[in-house]
Amino acid sequence: MQDDKQEKNPFIFHFEDLSDWTDNEEIKIIHDSNEKTIVKDMVLNKKLVITKESVGNCDELIKNNPTFAKINIYGYKLGNYVEIDIYNFISTDLYFDYVIENDIYFFIADVKVSIHSSTELFRLLKDLDIGYYTYVDDNCITLSLNGITKINYSDYFNMVLFILRNFDIKNLNNTHHDDTIYKEVFYFYNEGIRLFDSEISTLYFYKILEYFFLITRKAEFVTIIDKYNADKNIDNVINMITKIYKEQELTQLKILLSSLETKISHIVSTNKSIDSLFCISVDEFAELLYDFRNSIVHGKNERKLKLPNVLMGDTEALMWKNVIRDIAEILIKQNCIFF
Repeated sequence: MQDDKQEKNPFIFHFEDLSDWTDNEEIKIIHDSNEKTIVKDMVLNKKLVITKESVGNCDELIKNNPTFAKINIYGYKLGNYVEIDIYNFISTDLYFDYVIENDIYFFIADVKVSIHSSTELFRLLKDLDIGYYTYVDDNCITLSLNGITKINYSDYFNMVLFILRNFDIKNLNNTHHDDTIYKEVFYFYNEGIRLFDSEISTLYFYKILEYFFLITRKAEFVTIIDKYNADKNIDNVINMITKIYKEQELTQLKILLSSLETKISHIVSTNKSIDSLFCISVDEFAELLYDFRNSIVHGKNERKLKLPNVLMGDTEALMWKNVIRDIAEILIKQNCIFF
């Protein structure tokens, strides 16, 4: 704490300045002594213990609040509640004014998701100067998750980012959605978006296609199980399942894309500028896609290599990146987002 005779830095919170919050309708000081101050966000029903030592010291703040945790530089977790500044993750320009005037909320299973102007507790924590927030505007848009655990909030955060990127936020309000067990794909998708200017983003989108290779073939596994229930021949089951797992990746890709044939027809037809994609079968399309994927993954000189070149654009590479991303979105919406 600096000497009272020194000029205070207006951007650093001072312990005695908690009095500035006494007129706040949402933040109430419910205990105040020389040792500590306890504040409560009346809207969130969350308490925070603040000591002089915890001002500007995140470790000390955590020591006094065992259910509190920082989330990198983006926000905080307190008990079953998380609030994150989403400015660094997604553009809020399209719906900033709408959200400032209208809080958006929806549910994924039992988790309540809210998009809103930052809460008073978020702003108080920013004033505590514990090194969290990269965006300092009090009117920033935050994402909150209520009803999470200490291990699953990242799953729901990534799910919500996908939803915000692919659906009209105005249509989400007061809607309820089932959970999904396929949460990993949201991590791949969001990382692909984050690295979109990089070649590696294509591989993250392609990972989603790989993820669904076997999931798409559930009906085949059901048939195998039914056959076993009928003849009790476990050796046949092992042979049939082993055959599926040993199939080459190109075969798996062809089966996946064939299952989406009606849903991806527009993707092929909208890329007529690439001659090789004009009026081709799904199998031919899969082969071209797979060849492009290999040109990025492999470095063997016997194949056509895709070389990164910052000096010139690559129209074909961008086309394939968008194509693979679009297919990934179709798969996620089909298997994970139940609207």
